Amino acid sequence: MTTVTVSIPEDGMALEALEGLVAQAINKAGRDLLQQACRAIEDDLLHKRNPRIWRGKRRPLHLLTHFGWIGLMRWQMRGGQRCYCYLLDDVLGHKPRQHASPWITEQAVALATRLPYRQAAQLLSEIIDEIIDHRPLYRPGQDLRLASHLPARLVASDPRFPPHFPQPPQVGQAP
Repeated sequence: MTTVTVSIPEDGMALEALEGLVAQAINKAGRDLLQQACRAIEDDLLHKRNPRIWRGKRRPLHLLTHFGWIGLMRWQMRGGQRCYCYLLDDVLGHKPRQHASPWITEQAVALATRLPYRQAAQLLSEIIDEIIDHRPLYRPGQDLRLASHLPARLVASDPRFPPHFPQPPQVGQAP
């Protein structure tokens, strides 16, 4: 069980400051709980693993989540034909070179389909209280790459996002 504690000065504080303190404490607790859960899942998997697979090295993974950045140390496993895998990644559905949780990716796609990339990154930064660069939102091959089939499904009926404005026609094209 995780306990969240917030200290309030005797002379009180403004609601905005109190809300900020509570949000920081909740995000820290969320990061700690995610790390503990991942360690417990991996420990359980290590006890149940195939005896032909053995531990290699512990490798870090830095992952941006709803609660901010977390760091995980996970075992790199080796198989019989010198293949490598991460048991934790397989269970969580984590892909190689992915540094954003599915929730972060979904929010980034939803925002980037309705807003300019810089504004989308700024809004997502404010939501999760972490600095996010706008370039991964549109650079091919990055974590937060936009997929052509996602925008309509994710945000078409969501009233939180402004309506999509069509792009102006290119020079030399009919409107």
